[in-house]
Amino acid sequence: MGSDRNTLDELIPTAHWRIQLHRVIPATPVEAFSSIDHVQMVDLSLASFGAGLADLGAIGRGQQIGARDRSVMEYLFDRGWSILELRPDTELVLGQIGKFWRAGAPVQPGVARDEFEALGDPGFTKAAMSIRVGTADGDTIAVLDTRIVATDGRSHRRMSRHWHATSWLHRLARRQFLDALATH
Repeated sequence: MGSDRNTLDELIPTAHWRIQLHRVIPATPVEAFSSIDHVQMVDLSLASFGAGLADLGAIGRGQQIGARDRSVMEYLFDRGWSILELRPDTELVLGQIGKFWRAGAPVQPGVARDEFEALGDPGFTKAAMSIRVGTADGDTIAVLDTRIVATDGRSHRRMSRHWHATSWLHRLARRQFLDALATH
């Protein structure tokens, strides 16, 4: 499974920032993939805490609150992530374009894959996250891969500072997501 080419290799072949984690899932690949929609924000203790803080800011921006009581996928879609690719029972790829280093900065909602690939305007970062499920040595393996690329040098410098301060939180939330996926 690890050497298979995937959608992220096409979308962001060379990332400036990346987190890739994997976990053995005690289920068939089809069962594991279908469980993605069942992971709740409350299953991710740190992300759930962060979502609660985000709710405080969301109230002032008129966004939906109560993230702790929702699925991770609903939360991501409400925060501007969109589906770039879906390969049933195998791979889900989400994408987002924004200025992630700026708290509360708007993202470009509903970005289609062709828009995501084409964007080269300076001042942005593009993030893509894939959840792939397959088998290796008889085990079901889930791989969560996040790649981010800046569209210009200034955005790269700004995002680098943000990533340096927050990457450990992103890594922990993704680890907790995979752990929750293994228990659903």
